Amino acid sequence: MDTDFVQLQLMTRLKLQLKRRLDIKMDIHQFLADRSYAKEMLQIADQSEDEDLIMYSLQLSGHLGWLGAKSLAAKKAAYEPQRLAAEPKPLHADEATSSYIYGTRG
Repeated sequence: MDTDFVQLQLMTRLKLQLKRRLDIKMDIHQFLADRSYAKEMLQIADQSEDEDLIMYSLQLSGHLGWLGAKSLAAKKAAYEPQRLAAEPKPLHADEATSSYIYGTRG
């Protein structure tokens, strides 16, 4: 999915949950324009007793890059595929055909 779409989706969910759970109105335009306002809203959500609000706060902070470089490196390492001990050496054209003896019928 597109990263911008995911961020907007998380902001929308955060806004709706803040209104439903804590009766706090969040302005998405101000959230996008004012970093201190955004951090204030995320802090309110993070300090709440609602699991969804805390998860949205953490996810949005991660998408916005506010969790720190160490967290982003750990996240990147977690999603990288495990490398095999020895990667196979690519064959040259001569090596690939040198062991070919018979056709498909054998």
